[in-house]
Amino acid sequence: MKFDDFECYVVHYTPLVERKKFLLRQFDKEGIIATFVENFDREQLSYQQVYDNFKMNLWEYQRRSPTGYSPYLYPMKPADVSNCMKHKEAFRRFLTESKKEYMFLMEDDVILCENFVSILNEYLRCIPSDWSAAFIGQGAGKHISSAELREGVYWYHKDHPADRCADSVLLKRSSVQEIYNGMVSHGIAFPPDHELSFWFRCYGMKVYWLEPPIVAQGSQTGYFESYQDALSGKYEDKSIRVRSDMGELL
Repeated sequence: MKFDDFECYVVHYTPLVERKKFLLRQFDKEGIIATFVENFDREQLSYQQVYDNFKMNLWEYQRRSPTGYSPYLYPMKPADVSNCMKHKEAFRRFLTESKKEYMFLMEDDVILCENFVSILNEYLRCIPSDWSAAFIGQGAGKHISSAELREGVYWYHKDHPADRCADSVLLKRSSVQEIYNGMVSHGIAFPPDHELSFWFRCYGMKVYWLEPPIVAQGSQTGYFESYQDALSGKYEDKSIRVRSDMGELL
């Protein structure tokens, strides 16, 4: 398995024009071809689309949640509703339009490490064969604890809930199919990362985190005007730097 075996998708909010330009410059430098999922912007969504695709009542949220009620996650913000629809659309396109066995799903604020493809290929050589999904970014500062790190080990199995934000995740086709079927049959109840976590748990998927991560979220680094929302409010870590050529790309 190598990077060429992955179909790449980016969920993108179209008003963020400069962000897309940054991504395209980055992808061009790294030799990456990706499909941008640009429909379902929050301004375009209809009440009927929300009704048909979501189960956002409090009872359903509490039934699915492993930790109980959180005012941060319920009710969902319009941006989260839109983002969920874009993720679902990316899954649909992959299943119906791609013949590849693996999917690389990105959000539109990703900052890839330099020489991303060659570095990821090295890590893919040692990914456990039982993986269902793998997170390669450092969303919200989530890391494997130093006590768990082992020399020469890069992929760490995570117990559920196993999400690490949804900015950069690798998925097997079988995993995408199960997640998409679940969304279609039972509706969406959470923002994208927690929604993924719910289906991982439902289907008993094996989820791994990469250490060290090779993707950062621009919304967490201070590079972009938007910021990563978190339980405590604004999450930002300006110490995160994964490329030396950011000035050239921005």
